Amino acid sequence: MIPSLPFEMVMKIMELSYYAHADSMSVDVETLGACAAVCKEWSTFARKLLFFEVVLKLDLKTKGAILLLNAGRLGACIRSLTVDAIWKPDVGDPNFIDVLSYCPALYQLDLYLHSRILELTTLEVSRLIALPVAISALRFRSYNEQESHVLYQLMAIWPTIQFLALDVNKYALAPPPAERPPFSLYELRINQILPAESVMRWLLPPIPTGQSGSLRILSTTLLEDLAFTEYAPYVRALAVSCRFSRNAVLLAPFNALEELFLDDIDFAASKFDTREDP
Repeated sequence: MIPSLPFEMVMKIMELSYYAHADSMSVDVETLGACAAVCKEWSTFARKLLFFEVVLKLDLKTKGAILLLNAGRLGACIRSLTVDAIWKPDVGDPNFIDVLSYCPALYQLDLYLHSRILELTTLEVSRLIALPVAISALRFRSYNEQESHVLYQLMAIWPTIQFLALDVNKYALAPPPAERPPFSLYELRINQILPAESVMRWLLPPIPTGQSGSLRILSTTLLEDLAFTEYAPYVRALAVSCRFSRNAVLLAPFNALEELFLDDIDFAASKFDTREDP
């Protein structure tokens, strides 16, 4: 009889088979599903991988949502969740707050905000605060034509957020509130336009004398913000667009970089030589 492998080795094999191929980001559901059917011990770990990252559609009536909201504690396996915030959902339809209540181990939330949601109600804020969830990474997507306060409310609810990605248009964010929750960003990704300077200063406040900036990873299209200049000496990884040649001059304060990614490098290679003449 062939001896069974130590379960630590089985776990490692399943982790290595998480993605279908080395060059693919699609999860190998077929392999993990087969592992989950072997025995109870394998099933527990395989389910954690199968439901590690979940994407739910707007109406939350998909198969994944039904499984999540039924008995079985599958939500406890979810570490990364993509979900849409619904505006006035139909009676009986769970909204994104209901979904979060089933995900106590959630680490990353990718939230698409419906265009008519401009502010969370007092009840909704109270419900989110009461959840046993401490978000560390937030991707906030909103393309409102009216100014929204939701981002500021979420940062106040979860001051544990250290990794923030913004996909917003120029109308989506209202002026920030006077009170700022005690969060410190380690990573900031701005995937579209640069928010107003007041918003940037709320996200990256002035660094107190004698202290270091918390920001280590920055991704943006433009570097034209005073907050970036102040935090630049502490940034270790930077991704920036070459479509704007003035970014070349603004790279100078980033003197501690260990990783630099330049988008459209062929377009502006000659403009990004910041070396001084001898």
